Amino acid sequence: MKTTAQNQLEIPGISTDKKGRKILRNTINVKLKPGIYDSIRTGKLNLEPELKKILKQAGIREVKALFSDLDIQPDHKRKFSSGIERLHRIHYSADYSIEDMIDLLMRTGYVEYAEPVFVEEMLYLPNDPKAQPYINQNDTSLFYLSRIKAYEAWDIHKGDTNTVIGIIDTGVRPTHEDLKDNIKYNWNDPIDGVDNDNDGYIDNFAGWDLGDNDNNPTASGSPHGTSVASISSATGDNGKGGIGTGFKCKFMPIKASPTNAGGAIAYGYEGLVYAARHGCKVANLSWGGSGAFSQTNQDIINYAALEKDVLIVAAAGNTNKEQDYYPASYDNVMSVAACDTAYSPSAGKLIEIRRLTYSTYVDICAQGINITIASNNGDNAYTRDLGSSYSTPMVAGAAAIVRSKYPQLTAIQAAELLRVTADVMDTFPENLEYKGKMGKGRLNMYRALTDSVSPAIRIAGYKYKGQFGTYTYSGDTATLSFKFINYLQPSSANLDVSLSCDAPYIHVQDNKISIGALNTLEMIEKTDDVFSITIDENAPNNAMIKFRLDFQDPTTNYIDYQYITLLINPDYRVIDTNQISFTVAGNGRHCYSDKDNTRGKGMVYKNSSMIYETGLMIATDKNTVSDCVRSEPYNVDQDFEVTRPINFVKPIHSNEETYAEFQDMRSTGTKVKVKQRTYAWKNNPDDNYVIVEYKIQNASDKTIDTLYTGLFTDWDINEYNYNRADYDYTDNIGYCYNTFLNGLYGGISILTEDNPICFSIDNGNVAGTINPNDNINGFSTQEKFSTLSKGIGRKQAGASGAGYDVSQVVGVSLYNMKANETRTIAFAYVAAKDLYDLKMSSRAARAKYYEIKKSPLPVVQSNYSFCKGQQTDITISPTNGNTFNFYKSPGPPNLLFTGKEFHIENLTKTDTIFISSIDSLFESNLARVALNFHESSQADFSVIPDTVIDINSRVYFVDQSLNSVNRLWDFGNGNNSTASLASYTYDTPGNFDVKLIAENSYGCNDTLIKTITVRVATSINALNDGLVNIYPNPVENYLTLNLSQLSSACTISIVNVLGEEVYTEYLDTQFSNKEVNTRNLTSGVYFLKIVSGNMILTKKFNKL
Repeated sequence: MKTTAQNQLEIPGISTDKKGRKILRNTINVKLKPGIYDSIRTGKLNLEPELKKILKQAGIREVKALFSDLDIQPDHKRKFSSGIERLHRIHYSADYSIEDMIDLLMRTGYVEYAEPVFVEEMLYLPNDPKAQPYINQNDTSLFYLSRIKAYEAWDIHKGDTNTVIGIIDTGVRPTHEDLKDNIKYNWNDPIDGVDNDNDGYIDNFAGWDLGDNDNNPTASGSPHGTSVASISSATGDNGKGGIGTGFKCKFMPIKASPTNAGGAIAYGYEGLVYAARHGCKVANLSWGGSGAFSQTNQDIINYAALEKDVLIVAAAGNTNKEQDYYPASYDNVMSVAACDTAYSPSAGKLIEIRRLTYSTYVDICAQGINITIASNNGDNAYTRDLGSSYSTPMVAGAAAIVRSKYPQLTAIQAAELLRVTADVMDTFPENLEYKGKMGKGRLNMYRALTDSVSPAIRIAGYKYKGQFGTYTYSGDTATLSFKFINYLQPSSANLDVSLSCDAPYIHVQDNKISIGALNTLEMIEKTDDVFSITIDENAPNNAMIKFRLDFQDPTTNYIDYQYITLLINPDYRVIDTNQISFTVAGNGRHCYSDKDNTRGKGMVYKNSSMIYETGLMIATDKNTVSDCVRSEPYNVDQDFEVTRPINFVKPIHSNEETYAEFQDMRSTGTKVKVKQRTYAWKNNPDDNYVIVEYKIQNASDKTIDTLYTGLFTDWDINEYNYNRADYDYTDNIGYCYNTFLNGLYGGISILTEDNPICFSIDNGNVAGTINPNDNINGFSTQEKFSTLSKGIGRKQAGASGAGYDVSQVVGVSLYNMKANETRTIAFAYVAAKDLYDLKMSSRAARAKYYEIKKSPLPVVQSNYSFCKGQQTDITISPTNGNTFNFYKSPGPPNLLFTGKEFHIENLTKTDTIFISSIDSLFESNLARVALNFHESSQADFSVIPDTVIDINSRVYFVDQSLNSVNRLWDFGNGNNSTASLASYTYDTPGNFDVKLIAENSYGCNDTLIKTITVRVATSINALNDGLVNIYPNPVENYLTLNLSQLSSACTISIVNVLGEEVYTEYLDTQFSNKEVNTRNLTSGVYFLKIVSGNMILTKKFNKL
């Protein structure tokens, strides 16, 4: 009686993705984010109608949990959480490619990842002559059983019927004489049309057919499963056919291929979950494919291996090359490669040699050539075949024996026991070139059951720490630290590990560290004892480099190895010095360097991804566009050739900077060369943006009338269908925001003073816009030019309703760009919690960029002084720069000259020149030069006592000039003075022209000449100067005159320095002493003049 599962599903057809890999048509696996899953579980969200509403254009047919009714414990009770309860499968009907649907699903914000459902293949044997082993058609023995010590092992333990191997394959012939007695029958659900054990499968008495969704796992589409099952599970001691390595252990047939699919394994991972949920201790996967890693499948494997304790064994492949084959290359899978037995002249005996696929992921080898297997052609039919499909169940049967013998061991421990007890093969000359790529060696079942000393040291984690954190960039010096776990017997204190790498641009220093004694299941993290490595500057981009760790414990004779793989020098750099984590690439793109968004970390702000795609576009006309963004459906243009790969450089202006160069010199390209530099700061207010600067050179031999430049950005802020784009004229920023309450904002701000461009796009069939997501025509060259060439062409997108999926082009136009000329443009990627903060950060970015790109202030003489009436030539020569603008007044409209210096002829009046440096992107502040014409001073002076004096008497000259600061006296006889109050005694009579040159502070002067007549004395003169004495000098209140030697009346007077008489008195009576009241005189220099008869005396005194 053939019955089906309670929930019948239509089985989709098989197609291929863009890489040619087989997939289920119109079917996608997604893993929901934890919060979304919790909302579904608690009834707050009904996923299927919600997705149908959001993605109505996709024709969602069904959304269903991939595995229902899982026995999942709460997270705090789980040793490991694979999260497979969050896996859902989506079927859709619209004519959308798998790639487009994945894109749409990722943008909903509901899922961690979305992937195709890969269809695995039975392992194919190539027809390459070198891959064909010699097969003796007359040899029908199971000779390999002796090579793997199976007979000796069975003497110790033959397994038991409670240990079950899940054979997940194309089904089996359940009536075959060598299989029927070893099938694990489910007596809790006999065939009666009822799901007696309530597991969701009706009458799954002898396994299950997931391919056709019924209870009949008979091999009807391919005989492969029958043959595979016979290697692990052919009945022993029945006098028929062969014997499986698992001997008494049972097997569960789980058919994972639709009958009409020709053996394609469409439901292998569902089969693995079925095996795990139905008690299988070992799962055999003799199928797979190369290069098709799936996170869905890894999560399922983690569930089976770590949560359900299933030892998973998978075939390493049948190609004659080094290849990572899946599922064998997934974590927590025992990878089995095929070997053959041949005579070795060097060893003088039979040895195992490599056959078929090899890889550093291989754990163990087993015979894969000349294998006797059960045939699907009859109940007692047998045949011979080869391939890792048959090596794998050989190990699966041995694994069942080990798990039966040692039930206390976990699946990982049992796998490690099989691995570390394998017979080493890669030390023979025939295998040396495959060292480390054939696993630990050939299966040895006897050693696996008897070994009691071998540790099993494995890497439990590692950390790379370099100059730029965990990113492995060229030119870096870094450390590698490891965490190790011992799965088996205790190691000694002599256990150590060494690190090596064959890549010529990787250098390992400090290549050996001590691990020491580790007990069973003990873990140690070596944080202090680390390996040191350096990466050459010329390391290639995106190199996947393998490092080998070699373990050695002389005390226990333990020798082992393990590989890790590091991505070296990715073609992007992650800037994470501030609030935004932003990926910069060197090929014109940002956020992700590739079209599949696998290389890079995007733009992340407050744990939210902001951008799906962004990159530079440059155009000269509608047919000439250079860019690196989407073009035809599922493709991107790759017009830019990288000439200097992206790398961090020593910061000049900011906390973190990168530099790259690329160009488009194609005959059909724009012929531009681009130098790209980024800047990021860590402190507020500059910690919410990253500046990207482009220096674009017209590398052609012609002037470009207009060079259009812009950044195409597909914004995906939170849920992409609720985005809205706009442009702010005040701050020249194109921005996008999520329309939900408290939705985030992101934008691109124009930082240079060029004509702005903004074109906002609705990513769909919306009237009046361009659809860059057109799955027929894509985003054409003409459409790209249209977005660049319209200035502010379309300000808004997503303006109606609650928003839409939007993109935006933001850029600038550069006019009249001469051949070989270079122009600089710059933008800031900005993120904020609201529009106000976005604008503030945009302004901060513009101010900071202006600050770092402003030319230095010219150094120049600030004042030139000239005298009125003078005509002069002058050359103004600034320093602290090379090229300057000279302005008549502040501002470009009054530009006089541009150059190194400025010459002015025939200058006659006051003027001002303003000077800026233009060596950098932005002009400096203005330096001011004043050209001043000044009035001259007015020369004047007084003579005391008079212009007619007696010979040998002292005469005083008092400078009374206006606006003078300097003077020069010429006393008419070659003598001179610079004192403001000058005195001179003429010793010869005559007329003397006394000249005063008075000079003001600007150097402008005036001259005055007075004639002094010196006569021969006719009375008592200055020779009698001692006849009168005065005191005190300086005086404060009273000046005393001693007149005792005068014989007649006299007149006394006091004169100030201006020649003004301030006191006079006639004394008609002879006095010995006379007091003159000086209290009312101001402080300064005065002259006392005494006239008595023919005698004239002059005395100078100072008033305090």
